[in-house]
Amino acid sequence: MTQKFVHHVCIQTNTYVETLAFYTKALGFQIVEESLFLPNPICFLQDGRPFRFIESQ
Repeated sequence: MTQKFVHHVCIQTNTYVETLAFYTKALGFQIVEESLFLPNPICFLQDGRPFRFIESQ
């Protein structure tokens, strides 16, 4: 059995605050780390599940 999952997603946006609100409020992601270095703020999000390695068989 093979399990597939998303490791990470990179999104470039001109609406950082609105995009972050969508991912955290609408989709339930949690902020792991945020760097507000302008003009390119960066945010690392987690989907709320504990991280674990998944083996493919």
